[in-house]
Amino acid sequence: MAINEILLRHTFIINALKKHPLSFEDLQWHLETQGSIYGYKLSISQRTLQRDIKLIRQIFGIEIYFDKAEKNYRISEENYERNEWILDSLHTVAAANLGLNLSTYILPDKKNSKGKEYFIDMLTALKNRKILRLFYKKFTAETWDEYYVEPLILKEFRYRWYLVAYDTKEGIIKTFGLDRIIELDLTDEPVRKYINFDAENFFRDFYGIVTLIGVKPKRIILSFNPVHGKYIKTVPIHHSQKILIDNEEEIRIELTIVPTEDFIMDLLSHGDNVKVINPSNLLIEIKTRLQKALKQYE
Repeated sequence: MAINEILLRHTFIINALKKHPLSFEDLQWHLETQGSIYGYKLSISQRTLQRDIKLIRQIFGIEIYFDKAEKNYRISEENYERNEWILDSLHTVAAANLGLNLSTYILPDKKNSKGKEYFIDMLTALKNRKILRLFYKKFTAETWDEYYVEPLILKEFRYRWYLVAYDTKEGIIKTFGLDRIIELDLTDEPVRKYINFDAENFFRDFYGIVTLIGVKPKRIILSFNPVHGKYIKTVPIHHSQKILIDNEEEIRIELTIVPTEDFIMDLLSHGDNVKVINPSNLLIEIKTRLQKALKQYE
């Protein structure tokens, strides 16, 4: 069977189970129907499905399991969310295999994160626990600096990719924007400091890529107008987001987060659609910055 048929089948299986659990018969009917629309034979046997489930777990990190009580197949929501960015790429590749002129039907965002050419070397270093040598130029610097780092994880934020790594010289964890890397070399030197790194726990109390070690998160309350608030409900600002009030006058949310610079910049981007209720020092900070911005137009 051609690789594009396998790719399409995996995509259709994941999409179908993401919507709701299905029995084997219903899943088989779904694949046959979808395949016939695009001229592919995607029917499967129980044996093929088990092989597909194993491959989907190995390649995409998504767990599909059979619920014996309900007699249907289900997808693990936790695994899906953690690997959703991979699936976004999978959907694009799968769409290209449907024989469509994608430019006729899809208008992608022109923003494109730079530095992805370093992905393979970085992933190789992460897998084999090797130190990376970076030549890196900060936005505020006139020249580049050399770093030897232990790679910890790759993280995406606002169309940009970052390498989170342990700086072996300064002895601290830093983030490096891939778009600012001048050159990267994979060394044979093994990592020594961080063998196990809990990325989710490390970034748990923060909004984006900026972290403040030792700073405790604060209870932040924000009030959005009803229309803008609907977007915030659909795409939460942070995993800690809770809805406090949801009526015709406002949508008020609570966050437990460290108010870093990137979080403050995000609040400012909402303009008059949001009002900081608590804490008072964050309210004053936002108010001061808005006043400074207004003065530039006087």
